[in-house]
Amino acid sequence: MKKLSNFFKALACEWRIRIVEIVGEGEVGQAELVKKIPIDFTTLSRHLKVLKDSGILIERKEGKRKLYSVKDTRVLKIVKLPKDLLRNDIER
Repeated sequence: MKKLSNFFKALACEWRIRIVEIVGEGEVGQAELVKKIPIDFTTLSRHLKVLKDSGILIERKEGKRKLYSVKDTRVLKIVKLPKDLLRNDIER
């Protein structure tokens, strides 16, 4: 149960949700992420660690670069569903 709780805690941050959405489009490095998200490198690193520790992202090293990808693409559906539900409520 703790693992499930940590999974949802990891997604309870707008920056981490955005990171998952970007990484869900394809493998990406930290330098590319920091250009797409207006947060500093240190903060981004902390968010990436939370997402890795919760089993949402995986990290791969290519030389000195760290590349990130979504461990299981079903997580993208988990992120999308509440957004769709909230969008429908706003439109009513």
